[in-house]
Amino acid sequence: MAGGYREDEMVQGNDYETIWSCQTWHLVDIFVYFSHHRITIPPVNFTNACHRNNVLSLGTFIVEWQEGVSELEKFLLGPSKDADFDKEKPSSDMWNPHYADKLVEIAEQYKFDGWLINIESPFAASPLPAEYKAQQMVKLLRYLTEKLHQRIPHSKIIWYDSMTKNGDIKWQNTLNDMNSGFFDVTDGIFTNYCWKADTPAAAFEKAKAMGRKSNEVYMGSDVWGRGSFASGFETWKGVQEASKFNLSSAIFGPAWTYEFLGAENFSINDSLLWYGGMPSQYPLLGQNEIISLEAGPTTVEIQDNRRYGISDIVPSRPASTTATFFTCFDRGYGDVFNIAGERQMLKKWSHISHQSIQPNVKQPNGMIRYVVSMAHAYLGGSSLGFYINEAFGQNAMAWSTEMIPLYSLDMPLGEFCRVQYTVKDVEQNISFGIYIRVARPENATQRHILNSSQEATSDTYMIIESDVIQSNAESQVIINPSMCATETQNKWLSKTRTFKFSGDGNADWKVIEVGVVLHKPRAQRITTDLVAFLGSLSINNQPMSPPTFEFPHIHIWDRSVHEMDLPSQHAISASGTSKHKLLFCTLEWNIKFVDAPSTPNKFSSKIWDHVYFFAIYARPVRDIDMVAHPKFKPFRWSFLGTAFTCAFRVSGILVQEKRSTWEFEVRAFNHSGKEVAKPANIEINV
Repeated sequence: MAGGYREDEMVQGNDYETIWSCQTWHLVDIFVYFSHHRITIPPVNFTNACHRNNVLSLGTFIVEWQEGVSELEKFLLGPSKDADFDKEKPSSDMWNPHYADKLVEIAEQYKFDGWLINIESPFAASPLPAEYKAQQMVKLLRYLTEKLHQRIPHSKIIWYDSMTKNGDIKWQNTLNDMNSGFFDVTDGIFTNYCWKADTPAAAFEKAKAMGRKSNEVYMGSDVWGRGSFASGFETWKGVQEASKFNLSSAIFGPAWTYEFLGAENFSINDSLLWYGGMPSQYPLLGQNEIISLEAGPTTVEIQDNRRYGISDIVPSRPASTTATFFTCFDRGYGDVFNIAGERQMLKKWSHISHQSIQPNVKQPNGMIRYVVSMAHAYLGGSSLGFYINEAFGQNAMAWSTEMIPLYSLDMPLGEFCRVQYTVKDVEQNISFGIYIRVARPENATQRHILNSSQEATSDTYMIIESDVIQSNAESQVIINPSMCATETQNKWLSKTRTFKFSGDGNADWKVIEVGVVLHKPRAQRITTDLVAFLGSLSINNQPMSPPTFEFPHIHIWDRSVHEMDLPSQHAISASGTSKHKLLFCTLEWNIKFVDAPSTPNKFSSKIWDHVYFFAIYARPVRDIDMVAHPKFKPFRWSFLGTAFTCAFRVSGILVQEKRSTWEFEVRAFNHSGKEVAKPANIEINV
């Protein structure tokens, strides 16, 4: 977006009005952060959001235009000048692994998953033919791919279709003999956008002849147009053509919905791009604003009274394939920021590291609809609000039970399954609950519920299918939880429901779906559109007893105080000037399992299974004479922000002109919004 490295590079967040974020991770397998810098490291916030949504995060290596010619030579030769291409007859391979090794080290250091290699500059003129240099590039790519796989097993190197085997910069718009050598030594090829209707078939045949998977060919689609087969709101057409031959798609510039159409209606327009919508919802575009040469210009093509989006072509990925699943429906931005329903900040914010997993099942057109609520949040900035569908009327009487699927899953089921959720403002005439759907493998031994209450109804229950294929009503066995726990916090009701099993512990049972179930007496009237707010939802098949943590140390470094002129609306200081002092410093801490050995510089990655984020607070410390006063009250804590690592940069706290003392506090929260350790505190004299 806009050349890359905009507000999204701010690791501690910023104002959400000026930021783009992906809200459709379940439709994406790989995210490439693209800029026009030589080396593009994905901002850590994007990598965090990708990994939470089981998406690979890739950076970009690019050389382009004339200025990239010398850089390409360096990339291939390395820093040494002992070997160069000025020799007419090289005695051996001349490629150097130096910069390939650096790319591997960078990806490992910043914990992302690979690179898009984009070579759009030619080789420098020399006695050696460009074809020889291209052969050397293939060898370098082979080394880079193998080395990266050794260090990061799941990683990817994707080659962009620009250079040919002759060393020319000539886009092929497909996979063919001119670029297949580069594809042969990497994990995939991203073709240029200007392909024709018959191109996918040819690319498929070429991949097949090479013995490669066809889905390792990514047919490019430029959302901005620029000669792309399909673009704009009809980008799905290019995806559809590629999918006919089991080819993948590389969608360039999806931030078009933000950058070109504007931030004000970004949420609506982005949804139209990915999910489609009613014709009346689309903005009017001029013929010169978006051009799709092959698929045709933007049209009003209607299917089932709606226009298509990318999700009509691309299947949704499971929201979780591991033994745990959690979401608080946070979009990564909001108007308020809450922790466990308690307001920490009342202003607009964005922090993509907070972005949680969004529903990945198409919303059914039933009695109940849900929307993301930015006014109510349990953890972060949003929740799911459930409402009576306007099409059925406020006092609809014709329904008794509604099941609204939210997520498709592929989670292994252990000896027990714990479901936790938070809810508030439940309409008094409705019972609000959660269901999970479980697939029992064919021929698997029947499991038995332990200590089941066997109640006739429950707010949470499990549906066991007879096998993965069959999911009709006749195959369902409904089980109520064996243990229940409920607590209230800041008007949010937190419920924990646990299913315990015995028998057939090693069978490949799977949790395949989770959703909301609503029950209402059929004749009961509903007097409000609002049904409830769902704040968080988790499924956990891990041991029940959560570990405890402690902060072994916290310290402050790189501190300074700057005198600054503040805007006129700030109060004039006692000295009669508008100058104020601002404190800058870095907090750093460590956290560990209780009774575990301390590791001062780093800690076990397993901690992140239990610690969601850290929250940082500050307050001035009153004079010692005031502390002794019988009516002494400490200053209130001010919320500074959150961190997803053990450090936080304090970027300008307004302090008194005279010498003062400030106290900082770091709190660790789990995915349920609860503290997992006694806070860490430290004071600093300013």
